[in-house]
Amino acid sequence: SWVSSPAETEMFEHTLDAFRAAEPEVAFDFEPIPGNYSEKLQLMLGTNTGPDLFYLKGYIAPSFMSFDILEPLDSYTAAEPDINLDDFYPTLLAAFQRDGVQYGLPKDFAPYVMFYNLDLLAQAGLDSVPTTWEELEQYATALTQDTDGDGETDTYGLVIEPSTEMLMPFVFQNGGAFQNTDGSLGITDEPFIEALEFYHGLYASGKATIPTDVGQGWNGDTFGRAKAAICFSGGWLIPFLRLNYPDLNWAVAPLPQGKTRATVAFTTAFAMPKSSAYKQDAWKAMHYLTGTEGMRIWT
Repeated sequence: SWVSSPAETEMFEHTLDAFRAAEPEVAFDFEPIPGNYSEKLQLMLGTNTGPDLFYLKGYIAPSFMSFDILEPLDSYTAAEPDINLDDFYPTLLAAFQRDGVQYGLPKDFAPYVMFYNLDLLAQAGLDSVPTTWEELEQYATALTQDTDGDGETDTYGLVIEPSTEMLMPFVFQNGGAFQNTDGSLGITDEPFIEALEFYHGLYASGKATIPTDVGQGWNGDTFGRAKAAICFSGGWLIPFLRLNYPDLNWAVAPLPQGKTRATVAFTTAFAMPKSSAYKQDAWKAMHYLTGTEGMRIWT
């Protein structure tokens, strides 16, 4: 797996402990990869030194499936009477399918939502949350404060990150796409450019910051340290805030809406390589972790 946060790693280790208790004959090591996960995983699989079970991100799954290095799972799931693929959201399963074959079983998913600091909103006289792009700009302006009067911004309206995945909800909300249905890129289309200009404009106007500008490593710490009143993130931020910023007064709402409402959901699956010498043990782990008991503990 990769390392999202110490809190998430601890929760997953707790789930793995339950699997060890349920299947004591399956011996395994848990080896989190702290950085550049996808690149390191690809190198390991390409040199036949890969793990027997691993996280597979939804957006890189198509390339991994095209390389024909993943073990098909249909025969495994068909042999287990307690597995009902209808229990999974179809769109999540589809992210790990190629030509009708299943190569991964989703472990979870998380959409981008809006986290907001209740105390900072109250201090700015705001008793609701922004629900449109126009309101987001207005709120970001009101929440950007020079609290000590030294001419430097101490608290920003929001924190954003210069990443495609964080931009894409705004593109979708504006009727655009990164890649059109005919296969052409949509990055030069007017809806994409408009969304990019809005997103970057929040930063260029001083209403938003990026983590490195305020000495932070990512948007979670920027929000947790109250350097920004609003943060766009996913469910992975919740255990991080509870562990590292237990006194922070925060809540969650849907992303502000553009021409339509949209967000991006990230999903990850468990997968195993064709080259594994321990496929049955790896399957026992995958079966448990995506099954009723494993999911009860994980969620």
